[in-house]
This record gives sequence, C-alpha cells and structure tokens, in this order.
Amino acid sequence: ADTWFSTLPGRLAGPPAEIAGLAEDTELVAEGFNWEKAHAHLFAGQPDAGAGAGAGAGDAAVFFSRATRDYYGQTHQDYTLDYHLTCSALVNAGVDFAVVTAIPAPAQWPVLVLGCAACLSEDEIAGLEAYLSAGGMVVAFGPTGLRDSRARLLEKPWLARHGIHMLVEEPERTPSFPPYIHQTKETARCTGFRNGTPVDPGGWVVIETGTGRLHWSPCRPQADAQALDLPARVSGLLPEKSPHIVQAPAGWALRRFKD
Repeated sequence: ADTWFSTLPGRLAGPPAEIAGLAEDTELVAEGFNWEKAHAHLFAGQPDAGAGAGAGAGDAAVFFSRATRDYYGQTHQDYTLDYHLTCSALVNAGVDFAVVTAIPAPAQWPVLVLGCAACLSEDEIAGLEAYLSAGGMVVAFGPTGLRDSRARLLEKPWLARHGIHMLVEEPERTPSFPPYIHQTKETARCTGFRNGTPVDPGGWVVIETGTGRLHWSPCRPQADAQALDLPARVSGLLPEKSPHIVQAPAGWALRRFKD
C-alpha cells in the first residue's frame, strides 16, 4: 500500500485510562484487511478488456504519465489538472476506459488517450510507434512528447516525427524549494503547425501511420475543454461493437465487467 497511518498511543500525553482505550495500529489496520478477506468475492470480477484480453475496462485507455508529473509538473496546472479533467470528462460522458502507466497493445485497448504528456521516454515513444503501426488510435492533445523521461528537451520531439511542429509557451518559473512554492498558477500554452499550416486552436490534426491514426489537438482540458470535446472524439473512434452506456442514475459512474 502507498498509504499508512499510526495512532501511536504510546507517544500520546493524556490520562492513562483514556490512552489505554485507544486501539493499536495492528487492530485498526486488521479491520480493513480482514473485511476484504471475508468478502473476497467482491474483488474477484474480471474487468472487460474491450476488443482484447488485457486487464482493463472498455475499449479506451487513458495514459498516466508519471514522468510528466514527477519531473515536469511543478504545479497542478502543469499536468495533473489536465489528467483529472480528462478522466472526469470521459466518466461524465459515460465513456468506459482504463488507466494505464505503460503503452499497451491495440489488441488490449484500440483507443489510447494521451493528454498533455510532455515527458515521454524512448521506450514509451517506441511503444507508441508500435501501437500506431499495429492499428491503434492515439488521441493526443496539449504539450506532448517534447521532453524525455527526466524532462530534458528532446532534440526531435515525438510529434515532429509525424510532421507536427509544436510550440509551447512556458510560464515564468521562479527557482525555489519546494519547486512549486513560488510558482504562479499559469498554464503553458500550446500551438502547432502541420506542413507549415497553423493548426486551428480548437481543431484536430489526423495523421495516418501504419494502420493506425494519430489525432492531435493543441487544446488543453483546463483551458479549452469545450473546443476539445474529448468524449465525442474518443467515442467516435471506439469499435462499433463496443457497448455504450446511454443512461445512468444521476451522480453515478458505470464501468463494465465480465462477471
């Protein structure tokens, strides 16, 4: 687990009778783990992997770029806000998806959403090329693949390999520690050119590569969600046989499972 807590009753000051009534860590943690153990059937479902046999839900996958969060993202506006808004938009529109931290195969998820992933490792770039060549659909937007896995500028950004010249206007960043302490909550703005022609700020470029297609827009969800209209773009690329959630109770998000 990534989270732990401790009551540390032995370190607390107070009347001994009250301290003695506090549960120890093992007792508190055991309650949750033992409940899960007693109800194992609730966690035994196999998520539907859409067209393939991967361990995910639906026919779309959203890529979470840990390198972008860790090495480029100094504020919420740099990456995590766009990621959050991407997932929220798809959930609210009833688009079923899984979150992945590695580039999958199209047989697992035929549509891959790559939002504002400024940092991409060489392995991830190679994975994207293989994904496209094998027929996958990549829906990318915002600053994408202009830095390596440690946020160093690439000599040739990933999109440039597909004929897209992307320009990113970075906000002023004041050196500080922690790195976010004196940063303004401004958003890096992104523009692009395809064969010398500017990409419309609210438009998409579609490039066929291999048997797949790369869709890219300069929009970012936090600034241009309406123009981006991500749910419609993703839904339009899902396989026709893919079940679509057409209605859900207010406030509920649905996910498909095999059993």
